[in-house]
Amino acid sequence: MEFVRSFPGWFRWLLLLPASLGGGFIVGYSVYLINASQAARPDAPIVFIADFLGGLFSNLAAFYIAHEIAPSHQRTVLIVYVTIALIAGIATTYIVLSHEHYRNLPGVGGNLVACYIAWRKFVSPVRA
Repeated sequence: MEFVRSFPGWFRWLLLLPASLGGGFIVGYSVYLINASQAARPDAPIVFIADFLGGLFSNLAAFYIAHEIAPSHQRTVLIVYVTIALIAGIATTYIVLSHEHYRNLPGVGGNLVACYIAWRKFVSPVRA
């Protein structure tokens, strides 16, 4: 990420949203495709694992990229990202449960676990 740190601050703020969301999408979808392509049928357990891992890694990648690209206020940027992802995850859980599309729950679960991990790592790190 040294290459990105050489950019001026205004340009890094400009790159923040597209780079983090695009990077998160690429990572999450790649993980999903790699795992789901091993399934012999659409309801195989590996597909549910792929959904979970895709959701987990997409958010973690987006959070990490945002943390590295933001020229300042990294903690505040991550608080906003995690809060938005958490609200979206809870809303998605409600929608999935109300429409009985239970097959989507592993992906939502991966997103929510990623929010917890990012909060613990970037927002409230344990101080010794």
